[in-house]
Amino acid sequence: MLPSAKLKSFCDSVSPKATVLVDEAYIDYAPNPTTDSMVECVRKGQNVLILRTLSKLNGLRIGYALGQPALLKDLRKFCSGGYRLYYFGSSSNCVFQV
Repeated sequence: MLPSAKLKSFCDSVSPKATVLVDEAYIDYAPNPTTDSMVECVRKGQNVLILRTLSKLNGLRIGYALGQPALLKDLRKFCSGGYRLYYFGSSSNCVFQV
Protein backbone atom coordinates (compact mmCIF):
# COMPACT_ATOMS: atom_id res chain seq x y z
CA MET A 1 0.00 0.00 0.00
CA LEU A 2 1.30 3.43 -0.95
CA PRO A 3 1.86 5.74 2.02
CA SER A 4 -1.04 8.18 2.26
CA ALA A 5 1.21 11.25 2.42
CA LYS A 6 2.75 10.34 -0.95
CA LEU A 7 -0.64 9.70 -2.52
CA LYS A 8 -2.05 12.98 -1.16
CA SER A 9 1.00 14.81 -2.52
CA PHE A 10 0.42 13.18 -5.90
CA CYS A 11 -3.27 14.20 -5.87
CA ASP A 12 -2.22 17.77 -5.05
CA SER A 13 0.22 17.88 -7.97
CA VAL A 14 -1.96 16.34 -10.70
CA SER A 15 -3.57 18.58 -13.30
CA PRO A 16 -7.23 19.37 -12.55
CA LYS A 17 -7.99 17.97 -16.01
CA ALA A 18 -6.85 14.51 -14.91
CA THR A 19 -8.83 12.17 -12.69
CA VAL A 20 -7.01 10.21 -10.00
CA LEU A 21 -8.68 6.86 -9.32
CA VAL A 22 -8.07 5.50 -5.82
CA ASP A 23 -9.14 2.00 -4.85
CA GLU A 24 -9.99 2.01 -1.14
CA ALA A 25 -11.58 -1.43 -1.04
CA TYR A 26 -9.40 -2.40 1.91
CA ILE A 27 -9.13 0.99 3.62
CA ASP A 28 -10.52 -0.51 6.83
CA TYR A 29 -7.30 -2.55 7.09
CA ALA A 30 -5.05 0.51 6.85
CA PRO A 31 -3.20 1.60 10.00
CA ASN A 32 -5.35 4.77 10.25
CA PRO A 33 -8.36 4.42 7.91
CA THR A 34 -9.64 7.95 8.51
CA THR A 35 -6.36 9.74 7.85
CA ASP A 36 -5.11 7.28 5.21
CA SER A 37 -8.20 7.83 3.05
CA MET A 38 -8.24 10.31 0.18
CA VAL A 39 -11.71 11.60 1.15
CA GLU A 40 -10.15 14.92 2.16
CA CYS A 41 -8.98 15.37 -1.45
CA VAL A 42 -12.59 14.98 -2.62
CA ARG A 43 -13.76 17.45 0.03
CA LYS A 44 -11.15 19.95 -1.19
CA GLY A 45 -12.70 19.73 -4.67
CA GLN A 46 -9.90 17.75 -6.30
CA ASN A 47 -10.68 15.50 -9.24
CA VAL A 48 -10.23 12.31 -7.23
CA LEU A 49 -12.53 9.30 -7.62
CA ILE A 50 -12.52 6.88 -4.69
CA LEU A 51 -13.92 3.37 -5.12
CA ARG A 52 -14.92 1.26 -2.14
CA THR A 53 -16.74 -2.02 -1.76
CA LEU A 54 -18.89 -3.76 0.77
CA SER A 55 -17.61 -6.93 -0.89
CA LYS A 56 -20.08 -9.71 -1.42
CA LEU A 57 -23.19 -9.28 0.67
CA ASN A 58 -25.78 -12.07 0.41
CA GLY A 59 -24.77 -12.81 -3.17
CA LEU A 60 -24.69 -9.15 -4.25
CA ARG A 61 -21.62 -7.13 -5.02
CA ILE A 62 -22.20 -3.63 -3.73
CA GLY A 63 -19.71 -0.83 -3.92
CA TYR A 64 -19.70 2.92 -3.89
CA ALA A 65 -17.77 5.82 -5.31
CA LEU A 66 -16.86 9.14 -3.80
CA GLY A 67 -16.01 12.06 -6.04
CA GLN A 68 -17.12 15.38 -7.43
CA PRO A 69 -20.81 15.42 -8.45
CA ALA A 70 -20.01 16.16 -12.12
CA LEU A 71 -17.59 13.24 -12.27
CA LEU A 72 -20.13 10.89 -10.70
CA LYS A 73 -22.75 12.06 -13.17
CA ASP A 74 -20.38 11.19 -16.03
CA LEU A 75 -20.11 7.64 -14.66
CA ARG A 76 -23.70 7.02 -15.71
CA LYS A 77 -22.48 6.68 -19.30
CA PHE A 78 -20.72 3.49 -18.28
CA CYS A 79 -23.47 1.98 -16.15
CA SER A 80 -25.06 -0.68 -18.28
CA GLY A 81 -25.18 -4.44 -18.41
CA GLY A 82 -26.69 -4.97 -14.99
CA TYR A 83 -25.05 -2.12 -13.13
CA ARG A 84 -27.27 0.22 -11.21
CA LEU A 85 -26.18 3.63 -10.02
CA TYR A 86 -27.86 5.36 -7.11
CA TYR A 87 -27.19 8.92 -5.97
CA PHE A 88 -27.78 10.39 -2.55
CA GLY A 89 -29.04 13.92 -3.06
CA SER A 90 -26.52 16.32 -4.51
CA SER A 91 -23.74 14.94 -2.35
CA SER A 92 -20.50 13.63 -3.72
CA ASN A 93 -21.26 9.94 -3.47
CA CYS A 94 -23.15 7.24 -5.28
CA VAL A 95 -23.64 3.50 -4.95
CA PHE A 96 -23.10 0.86 -7.62
CA GLN A 97 -24.94 -2.43 -7.50
CA VAL A 98 -23.99 -5.33 -9.74
